[in-house]
Amino acid sequence: MQKIDEFDCVVAVCYNGLAYVVDLPEDKRELLDGACCDDNPFENIPKKKGIYMCKVEVWHNPGYFEGYRAPGEDWWEFRIVKAETTLDGILDGRTWDEVPEV
Repeated sequence: MQKIDEFDCVVAVCYNGLAYVVDLPEDKRELLDGACCDDNPFENIPKKKGIYMCKVEVWHNPGYFEGYRAPGEDWWEFRIVKAETTLDGILDGRTWDEVPEV
């Protein structure tokens, strides 16, 4: 495997643990198969609900079959190497009426 790229993105982790990429550079969007992290080979996804600014490394393993290049066997990984909370527990047990306006 070799690192071929990196980018910053925003990941939101829901109350049920599902994580979604909600924003990333437009030129990197073609790398992902939808916004759900489970649909893409992400590693080190934050577990606690919240919104995170993440630095992601893109790793690629060119596929081989019986010693020959086999493009259909390529493997991609998106490794979150840094995740900082930007918004943590938006409601924190409050009702909508108790949340301050922005």
